[in-house]
Amino acid sequence: MRIASTSFGTTGWNGEVMDVAFRNPDGSTVLVAHNENDNAQAFAVQEGQQRFTYTLPGDSLATFVWKGDLGQHSLLRQVNPAGWTATASPSGPADLCCSGDVAANAVDGDASTRYSTGEGQAPGQYLQVDFGTAIRARQVVFDTGVSTGDYPRSYAVQTSTKAAVWNTVLPNGQGAGQFTTIDLPGNAIQYVRITLTAADPNNWWSVADVRAYVGGDSRS
Repeated sequence: MRIASTSFGTTGWNGEVMDVAFRNPDGSTVLVAHNENDNAQAFAVQEGQQRFTYTLPGDSLATFVWKGDLGQHSLLRQVNPAGWTATASPSGPADLCCSGDVAANAVDGDASTRYSTGEGQAPGQYLQVDFGTAIRARQVVFDTGVSTGDYPRSYAVQTSTKAAVWNTVLPNGQGAGQFTTIDLPGNAIQYVRITLTAADPNNWWSVADVRAYVGGDSRS
C-alpha cells in the first residue's frame, strides 16, 4: 500500500531527490529514493521516532526497508494539508533573489518550495500555521527540505484554538538538523506557531514543509 512521503522535487528533472513510500503487509516500510542531480545529495528520513540520514550518489536510485515503530508513533496518521494557510514574520526575503520564499510555501504540500527569512535568524521571527479547523495533533514537523543548515537554533512553540489565547507547549527547543519535530498532547488545536528565541546572523531560517499527525489514542 502506498503511503504519504515528502519529495523535494517535481515531476521531471530539477536536481533534487524524489521518492515514493509503501507499507508492506508485514508492517515494514519501503522507501525508494531517486537523486535527479549529477552530484551526491544528502537527505534525512523520519517515520515516528525512527530517523536516519543517507547520502545518495548522483543520478542513482536506492531502496530502504525498515520495520515499523511499535510504539505510539506507529499509529500516527498524516493530516492532508489542503486548506491550510500560514503567516510569518518576516513575510519573506527582502532580496529579490528569493522574494518567492513566502509563508504559504511551507504548507503547499510541495517540499521543492519553501518559506525563508532571507536574513540571519533573530529572536521574534515566527511561522504560524492555521489548519483551517481544529485537529487533535499529536505531532507537528517543520522540515527544512534541502536547505538542511537553515534549521532553527533555538525556538519556542505555542498552540491555540482561536489564535487569541496561546498555550506554550515548548518554551526552549533546540534545533539540530532537517527535522524540527514537536510532540503534542493531542488536545484540539487549530493554530501552531514556532518562534525563534536566539540569533544566528550567519544562517537563514527555512521551512519547506510542515506536516501534522493525529492518532495514537482513542480520542483521535
